[in-house]
Amino acid sequence: MENLCWVQLFAVFLGLNHQAVGGDPFGDAGISARGGQNCDPAPLIKYHEGQKECMYIDPTGARKIGFGYGLDRADAKKVIAKLGVNFTKLYDGPATAFGSACHCSDVICLNEQQISQLFKVALSQAVSDAHKAFSRFDELSCNVQNVLVDMSYLWGYADVKGYFGKFLAWLGIGNWHAAADDLSLTEWCMHYDSGNMKRCMDDVKYVKMGSTCFQPFTRKCNSSSCCKEQETCCMDRWRFVEYIEKTLPEYLCCPYPSAECCPGRNACCPHGYPNCCPTYCCPPGYPVCKDKKCYSVDGKEMAEPHHGIGEY
Repeated sequence: MENLCWVQLFAVFLGLNHQAVGGDPFGDAGISARGGQNCDPAPLIKYHEGQKECMYIDPTGARKIGFGYGLDRADAKKVIAKLGVNFTKLYDGPATAFGSACHCSDVICLNEQQISQLFKVALSQAVSDAHKAFSRFDELSCNVQNVLVDMSYLWGYADVKGYFGKFLAWLGIGNWHAAADDLSLTEWCMHYDSGNMKRCMDDVKYVKMGSTCFQPFTRKCNSSSCCKEQETCCMDRWRFVEYIEKTLPEYLCCPYPSAECCPGRNACCPHGYPNCCPTYCCPPGYPVCKDKKCYSVDGKEMAEPHHGIGEY
């Protein structure tokens, strides 16, 4: 996104998904209620992570157990010890192949209560990380909140903040559709194992459902994008630069009220100036741009332009 100062290239280098557990896979993930309405990210995370009672090594080489609890976490040794399990024997013991059943007669296995305790610890950290990564977290609808927690559960605060900066920036201006499109073009969605790519695209789907507009972005363009009250919503095409580059249609915000949108230009003109020139705007009846002036089609009449053009 060449027009935004927060543009940066980044790569994603972790990921995990394995066999899903039963029940309603997404729980409250699709609820579009105002943030703070007891959103529950647990079903979505459990669906994406799956459950395994023994230690396994995921496709990235990380040791995990339960609902994707990482044994390389800084607090893992202390947390595992509180369960009455010898961390060293668990960590250094035989690993079950990714996707294979646990043979608890041969390896250390956790019971349901222990797995639940681990998940509670990891989920609490993920919720905290999601709040840190996006300061207006509580103003988001449940579907977007749950996605941020799901991402934080998998990646952790530092990676969400560092590798998904453009995604977070789109969220910050209330453009859920553009945020989802940006996320869909990251390496996580485009170039990982099938489980990770599906997880990423699941999250894309729920972000694209939209959220409640928040101050100062209170003008609703559609269900998944907002602008400031005195701005105009303009449909145009935006070039995203992520793992791949792609131009996609988006609602973007013109800084003028009741503005004239300039399709294909990522720009707009003030109300009453419908003719878009490269750096200025012309009034009705003067569509010809020449020498920083506005001319009629026959070139015989000239009008003064509005100098400057609004950029998204």
